[in-house]
Amino acid sequence: MFIVGYTEAEGNFDININKYPKVLSKFRFRLSSKYLNILLLCAIRNYIGSGSLFLRKETVVFTLEISSKKVIENNIIPYLVLPL
Repeated sequence: MFIVGYTEAEGNFDININKYPKVLSKFRFRLSSKYLNILLLCAIRNYIGSGSLFLRKETVVFTLEISSKKVIENNIIPYLVLPL
């Protein structure tokens, strides 16, 4: 799957844990690309069925962000653990 290589080159996962006033965690998966590949990010978002696109104007970089833990667990992680 191309999403494995694309994630390795242009993606990241992060977890934000907030301890105050109570412990909350936020999961996030992001893929970034220059403006020429915006159609690819749109295709990935449509295939996964979730995500938001953001533009950083100063760098002209688009980011696809998915913050639903359920979507990350069910629609992204399974592709990333497949043997190459």
